[in-house]
Amino acid sequence: MQMITGGLTLVVLLSFALLLFRTPFGREMRAVSTNPVLAAATGVNIGQVTGLVVFLSGVLAALGGAMLALRGSVSIDMGTNMLLPVFAAAILGGLGNAFGAVVGAVIIAAAETLITNLNYGLLIGRDFFFLPASYAPAASFALLVAILLFHPKGIFVSEASRV
Repeated sequence: MQMITGGLTLVVLLSFALLLFRTPFGREMRAVSTNPVLAAATGVNIGQVTGLVVFLSGVLAALGGAMLALRGSVSIDMGTNMLLPVFAAAILGGLGNAFGAVVGAVIIAAAETLITNLNYGLLIGRDFFFLPASYAPAASFALLVAILLFHPKGIFVSEASRV
């Protein structure tokens, strides 16, 4: 299942990149997000673009929920424990930059995995000592704070100079 969800994630990311950077609709989306007044003045239907973006975000959220459900049982609060790390990844990558959020998610996931899978026994004089999995969100937020001290706008600042 992890191979399926990983492959599907790559396909969706590549499709989104192609949509965003290689189609007229992607250009309209970027124009509306950068300067809606100027986009409207150049003939972009802001209502239609906004409606399609909301629809696409719903489709992507449903796909993400379906892939999350493939991992195990389905419950009403199955995504609650992922909510804060997702926000941390978006902030870390840079607000307004979709691919920065992907890089932020990879960094957060690596930090959470490392903090719970490293053997800290040598540091405290034991053979084995692993931190509990409940410490993973603390690691992601510590990393977020540390990086935001040096890059307050996130790793990838989204400042569009040309659409």
